[in-house]
Amino acid sequence: MAKPVQDDYYAKAPYPGGRIVHRVPVEGVEQPWVSDTLRFVSRRWLGPVHIRAQGIEFLIRYVGVHEHLRQGQHPLHHHPHAEYMFTLSGCGTISLPDRKTVEVCRPGHVVAIPPGSVHQTKWSIRPDEEPWRIMVVDFDIIVDLAQVLIEQGERVDLAFAPFYEWFLVREGAGFDLDAEARAAVLAIFGEVIDSLNSQAYGICSEIVAGLIRAMAWFSRHLREAGWADGTNLSPAVISKEAALLKARSLMEHSGFYEAGCVARLARTIGMSEAHFIREFKRHYGTTPKQYSIDILMRRAALLMRRTDINVKDACFQLGLNDPIAFSRAFTRYHGVTPTHYQKQGGGRIRPGSAEA
Repeated sequence: MAKPVQDDYYAKAPYPGGRIVHRVPVEGVEQPWVSDTLRFVSRRWLGPVHIRAQGIEFLIRYVGVHEHLRQGQHPLHHHPHAEYMFTLSGCGTISLPDRKTVEVCRPGHVVAIPPGSVHQTKWSIRPDEEPWRIMVVDFDIIVDLAQVLIEQGERVDLAFAPFYEWFLVREGAGFDLDAEARAAVLAIFGEVIDSLNSQAYGICSEIVAGLIRAMAWFSRHLREAGWADGTNLSPAVISKEAALLKARSLMEHSGFYEAGCVARLARTIGMSEAHFIREFKRHYGTTPKQYSIDILMRRAALLMRRTDINVKDACFQLGLNDPIAFSRAFTRYHGVTPTHYQKQGGGRIRPGSAEA
């Protein structure tokens, strides 16, 4: 049996690009994280990787193999990104209380959960049974129909279009692949896991290619079953969620730290500043300004920990122009000055809501 990953990524992440988990209190009390003797991550790859083409943005944030032993449950939680889970072996359940449904996950079962949707995993494995092993992929898909090139009468046929339509537009239930598709996807994820185990150069491209191939099989199954054909890529009303995802993507890939940045970002996605702040906080649990500060401070910590750069040069490299203000902000956020943090070799970056 594989051992849990022990790299403590979430204490070191330069910005919240990997897996972000927000626990949901039950009767006002947050449930504890499950012991890693019952649930652990045996293999993991950390994004984000951002792919953009013809109005489609696909961000892969996290890929991990999660293993579940004996009996347990992960606390109620949600993510600010979408997530899909494919069962490799064993059996467990995924509860979605908002939909009043429970997904029974056996080998070949796939379910995807939209951003912000509360869910919980539970399992009960006898000693003579295989552990419940699932491939977990955290991602964002943003579809801008104004930018998608469609000839009159042509159907949109992206590899993941039916997948996107079924799970993220219609919020459809999970499903079991047929024997042919199950064998194909298990083989693909076997290759992905081999890449996760490898230290060779270039595994990122192999993992990304495997994920897209698997998603194509999911879409093929949905199309053949008649559940989704990829022509309904947007809700009847322009998706607020897509606009917020675009804003978050822009903050993660560009500097939005100066005065007036929130108002400018709101205009970019077609919202008023007040509405944008309110909706961003409702969806992601933090304000746009604080989210951008989190990104900046995690990047700053990584820069100071991995280089011998001085504070002034770090400030300018991060796109800021006031080293004194930067040093004060760093100290408030991390509890030590940038120079002290660098001399320590990097302390524990404030993890916020990131959790395995």
